Amino acid sequence: MLLAALTTAGAYAQTNRLYIPDLTMSRGAEAMVSVYMDNSVEVTAVEFTLSLPTGFTLTPSSAILTDRAKNHQVTARRLSNGNYKFVVMSQSNALIEGIAGQLFTFRLQATSSVTDEHDYPLTMTNAVMSVKSGQNMLDAAEGGTIRIKSMPNLHVTAVDCSEAVAGQTMTVHYIVKNDGRAATGDTEWNDYIWLTPNITAGTAMFGAKLLKTVGNVSALQPGESYENTVNVVLEERIYGNYDIVITSNMYGVNSIDFSATGGEAPAVYEPATASYGFLKGRGNASYITVAEEGEVNGISDNFSYRRIDIQVPPLADIQVPKVVIVVDNESNDSSPSPINSAGLASSNSFYSGKTVKVTATIANKGET
Repeated sequence: MLLAALTTAGAYAQTNRLYIPDLTMSRGAEAMVSVYMDNSVEVTAVEFTLSLPTGFTLTPSSAILTDRAKNHQVTARRLSNGNYKFVVMSQSNALIEGIAGQLFTFRLQATSSVTDEHDYPLTMTNAVMSVKSGQNMLDAAEGGTIRIKSMPNLHVTAVDCSEAVAGQTMTVHYIVKNDGRAATGDTEWNDYIWLTPNITAGTAMFGAKLLKTVGNVSALQPGESYENTVNVVLEERIYGNYDIVITSNMYGVNSIDFSATGGEAPAVYEPATASYGFLKGRGNASYITVAEEGEVNGISDNFSYRRIDIQVPPLADIQVPKVVIVVDNESNDSSPSPINSAGLASSNSFYSGKTVKVTATIANKGET
């Protein structure tokens, strides 16, 4: 068994190479690019120059190392010829861990001038995979290809709610629209209905609750939308201001970027018509099933919200309008008592030791 495991590991990384896998993105969008390294030797440093095709830019400061190079630093800078140089190194000449996998990532931006349904190559040159002696052990360096593709772009364009009363059913109506340049296809996704005390903190806020999960109503062609109406039940012991949040093709939404609205959440959020457009927040990428324009690593604008005021429901009002007290003449108590023949006693006719019967009338004077 041990021999088999060693044989598998050796076969997995026989070539010392740096490579960028092919990726798909839409024009005018941003993508996260991954640089991978396979190595059969102990590597201490890596460097290469990357040439971008016309219509693409990258942010040097966005380069982030993975845990394989947790004892290293990565630097990226733009050269005078427009190319970018990346260096991964350690002052202590530490080893990069593992024999295969992702080494670091960086953000790549495609302008709106690039062509849909077209392939753009990334070119990796002057690559080095250095061991402790300083020898370059690199066998291959592959830059990969960027596929520009038309993609859908989902938005929750409207949210409306019926009267909100604690402990009762509320009707939620919302609209999801595809503002992208491609259809969503046959891939299904979910819409999620949340209740949160404050949209500023998102659906991760203490007290937030997922009220319902709903499958998408239909596939959407570019420009198409669907409307959905669902009933949700509010908890009994809540009241006051809350936000109903609808997310589509994303689970919850946190870390919302309100910079376009002056740093504050709009009291009335109408992104389809407002100058600030659709705001973005972070969701859980594993819940995203439809690839969309400009959405990377769970950052999405597929949400909307509406502030509601949850009312206290009509309550009961229990009162005791009448109480009657009489001596219990059927008891075995034989002591004398100043009780009249009807068995009713005035307040000054009772004395210690006598048995009495108490009859109370209880009435609900409330609305429920």
